[in-house]
Amino acid sequence: MSNMWMRTGQRAPRGAEPDTPPPEPPTEIPPPDTPPEVPPGPDETPSGPPPEVPYEPPPELPQETPPEG
Repeated sequence: MSNMWMRTGQRAPRGAEPDTPPPEPPTEIPPPDTPPEVPPGPDETPSGPPPEVPYEPPPELPQETPPEG
């Protein structure tokens, strides 16, 4: 078989060319959907999430404990 090298993973013999040429890369790359990064303000840290309010655990609700005995 002449195409056995394609399945075995070996390199193509000299002078052999693929049946289909490789796809040409686009000349113009479309801009990404994400907006450009905005420089951080003086109050914001350059990296990391924005400052958040410190976590406060909710007040413990009074639980009814069954009477012992």
